[in-house]
Amino acid sequence: MENQQQFQSTSSSFPQQIQYKQSTSSQQSDKSYIPLEKRINPNGLPPKMISNYEQHSIETLCTLGKELVLELMTRMFSIVNTLKLNIKGENKPGTKTSIHSVANVDNIRFQLEYSRLIFMALTENLKDVVLSKTQRKTPTVVRRHWQISRIRAFYSRKVKFLQQTLHDKLTTILTEFPKMEDVHPFYADLMNILYDRDHYKIALGQMNTARHLIDGVAREYVRLLKYSDSLYRCKTLKRAALGRMVKILRRQKSSFEYLEQVRQHLSRLPSIDPNTRTLILCGFPNVGKSSFINKVTRADVEVQPYAFTTKSLYVGHMDYRYLRWQVIDTPGILDHPLEQRNTIEMQAVTALGHLKASILYIMDISELCDHSIEQQIKLFENIQPLFANKPVFIGLNKIDVLRRKDLPIETESLLKKFENDNIPVIELSTLTEEGVIELRDKACDALLAQRIERKLQSKGKEIIGDSGHVLSRLFVAYPEPRDDKIRAPFIPEGVLKKRAAMDLTDDVIKEEQPKRKLERELELEQGRDYKLDLKKHYLLKNEEEKYDKIPEIWEGHNIADFIDPQIVEKLKKLLEEEKRREQAGYYDADMNEDDDETKRLLSLAEQITEKEKLCRMESQFNKGTNQPKIPRKAGRKRERSMSRLEKELGDLGVHVDAKRMRNLENEQQREHVGGMKIRVGRSPSVPVPERIPRDVKGIPDTKIRIKAKKLARGGLRKLGRAARKGEADRHVYDLKPKHLFNYEENSQSEKNPLVKKKKRSRKKRIKDKNKILVKFNDKNNDEQNKEENDLKRADAKLDAARFRYINEQLYTHPSTSAVQLFKDPKAFEAYHRGYRQQLKKWPSNPLNTILLDLSSLPHGSVIADLGCGEAELAKSLGSNYKVHSFDLVSMNERVIVADMAKLPLLKESVDVCVYCLSLMGTNLAHFFREAHRVLKMNGKIKIVEVSSRFRNIKNFIEALGKMGFQLKRKKELDGGYFTALTLQKIGKFVNKRPLGLHLDPCLYKKR
Repeated sequence: MENQQQFQSTSSSFPQQIQYKQSTSSQQSDKSYIPLEKRINPNGLPPKMISNYEQHSIETLCTLGKELVLELMTRMFSIVNTLKLNIKGENKPGTKTSIHSVANVDNIRFQLEYSRLIFMALTENLKDVVLSKTQRKTPTVVRRHWQISRIRAFYSRKVKFLQQTLHDKLTTILTEFPKMEDVHPFYADLMNILYDRDHYKIALGQMNTARHLIDGVAREYVRLLKYSDSLYRCKTLKRAALGRMVKILRRQKSSFEYLEQVRQHLSRLPSIDPNTRTLILCGFPNVGKSSFINKVTRADVEVQPYAFTTKSLYVGHMDYRYLRWQVIDTPGILDHPLEQRNTIEMQAVTALGHLKASILYIMDISELCDHSIEQQIKLFENIQPLFANKPVFIGLNKIDVLRRKDLPIETESLLKKFENDNIPVIELSTLTEEGVIELRDKACDALLAQRIERKLQSKGKEIIGDSGHVLSRLFVAYPEPRDDKIRAPFIPEGVLKKRAAMDLTDDVIKEEQPKRKLERELELEQGRDYKLDLKKHYLLKNEEEKYDKIPEIWEGHNIADFIDPQIVEKLKKLLEEEKRREQAGYYDADMNEDDDETKRLLSLAEQITEKEKLCRMESQFNKGTNQPKIPRKAGRKRERSMSRLEKELGDLGVHVDAKRMRNLENEQQREHVGGMKIRVGRSPSVPVPERIPRDVKGIPDTKIRIKAKKLARGGLRKLGRAARKGEADRHVYDLKPKHLFNYEENSQSEKNPLVKKKKRSRKKRIKDKNKILVKFNDKNNDEQNKEENDLKRADAKLDAARFRYINEQLYTHPSTSAVQLFKDPKAFEAYHRGYRQQLKKWPSNPLNTILLDLSSLPHGSVIADLGCGEAELAKSLGSNYKVHSFDLVSMNERVIVADMAKLPLLKESVDVCVYCLSLMGTNLAHFFREAHRVLKMNGKIKIVEVSSRFRNIKNFIEALGKMGFQLKRKKELDGGYFTALTLQKIGKFVNKRPLGLHLDPCLYKKR
């Protein structure tokens, strides 16, 4: 009830409320920072503003400089004070700036985040969401035989989970929605008009009450669950707890629906900054406010010929004098008391009352808006208290229908009263755009001057703390001529042409600057005769070469080189000669078969035909002989046949009837025709004949088989040419060839048995002697050899460990650390011993590739070998080139001790810089910056590194491009084990430390 009474009292005394809020907002805007706009776009000015922009005086530019500097300092110190408050967690009583800074930060947060409010689900949907989430996120299986403590924990977890889920969702609702006490008065009043402050607070209060009730229900039932004695009782209490919490949620259905509508409307509100430079358009409905904002900004506000087309606030943005401005189009206001105004009109009143802006009161001089000029003036006087301490301008719109000079004298006298009160009256027409820019410029200049004056009048401690007045830190420099030399401003030729074109009439512009026709327009004009001509767009030094014929190249040869230039003339001569022959009757005479010449030609033709037949037959025969011939009957001979059986049995005295071979026992009863009588029994086993080889079985003929093998070898010869020996091919090397290491005496002595015996005995004696010596020496040397081998292995392990440690230090530290490390010469020697061992394991030495590339340079070129080691480049190329070899330690007289980041060379004195496996520090940017300094223009860098070090070679090359180098060649060596890069210096570096300039270290696995 108290809230309702307070709301009624405030609504009845609304003008006083506006004045009070206006004063508070002015204090706040004076003491809070104004955000400095970042979008400075001088080229984005309209064409009509170019001349004004170029004619700015020095004083105007200095004024703009003051505005920008004041805004920058105000924002800096406001943010500092805000951070101090956030760190300390308290407000000092005397720090007013801190309080307003916090309020301003809240306003900005509201302005940026009110469009990102959470979605308000309906009560039924929210109930289903939280219950299903509880079922999904908590255990679902419980057993009767469990301990009662475990059953209690099972159901208590479900109750607590649902309570926490609802608590989080309701807390999100309460924190996401803006609080009217923490936002700018403009937004608070606008929300009061649109949503009713009391209804809004009651809805949020009900959300807060529901949250506390749900927490209490959960706490109560968790306490009851601790004393339950069975699974059934626990389950019953859980159901009761979930039901009560969901019922509390369902009671808030109306509040959920209201807040969802508020959220949707808030997300559609325009983003209005209360503290920035603002122009506000106001007046009766249908006077041209929306048309004005469409002309000066890109806002596409709906324009219709009836009242109240604009029902809410619309915002457009523009640039003026390098600053960002916002233009607010308000709904129309009718002339009646404040209490009778509806929500649409109250939005305009709120904007006029709370925003420090320049007011543009638009009037319809033609009275087409159904309101006379007297009524419009009366409305202006009615709402004039809202214009206090603000620049006010009156715009007489629709002068294309009726101008001011055509008005009656009585109406003109009313308008002169405004001019007497120092209120500018400007004629304009949004249809013809006459006077629109003039009104905008005057309004912006007046507001800008007022803001600067207010800031200069404010005390310095209110802006920057207790350090003094702000003007004591400002210095505006005025340029003075240093000599009599004239330094005229440089205006590009294109700008001069545009300025000259603006001064001409439209007809002259069309004549002097014809519009370029598009290809589509040419196609429509020419119709079927149109042909796409791409050669007319060629950019050539000689325009006549556009349509030259391009030669056709085939297999590296120009076809035009093989065409006789006189071929056309020769063709004409042949045609003329053929024509003369036809006219002379050369082809008319028939051939006489009895003629000797004809007989000779016919015989030759027969011989040619016979020869062709013979060649064709020979070719077919040769085609058949190129492949091995397999006989048709190449199978194995049948060893068992009927004839053989009859023959062998007949020799044995057994008569065999080929038609009757059912039973051989009856044959013994017959009389033997001839031969000896034998006993029929088991015949002896016949041995299995030898199996014929497959090649002999396939091709029985020996000659054909030999020829087939010869052809097979010829076919394999072609495949053998393409074969190469690879890593997978096993080869056992014969280190001692027998023909070189085998000594033999003359053949005559070898054949003598006595010599052989002596030789065998001599070998045996030597062998026995060696065995005795070995046994004797082994006993004495076993222990010594074992100790020596152990020492050698230990030394090898120590050397490898030293190399790994030094290698890790070089790759993971800058070059300055490497200089300190190699002050010990033993460390450098240990590193190079390990490096030589690594070099033996590589497929090839990458330095050989660099030597081949550098050998093509002209004699006398200067080469810098960075990280040279033993100066192999200087040793190989020193006779023809001047080679500077640099390393951290000098191993011979050719090496100069220096850090690659600081070379003792003059600027632009080197043709080629070489990095062969030497980019080992973390300060790669310093290495390439120094190389850029000593290299001549178009000088080259040659880099060879292990491919695995490039994390992303594309990013590495792009980073070098930002340092003034361009990739010329990229090559992979030894199957991708190394990567070679050649880069060329093309200009100055843009970025000293570009991203991507990184190489992974070559580290060994920890053991």
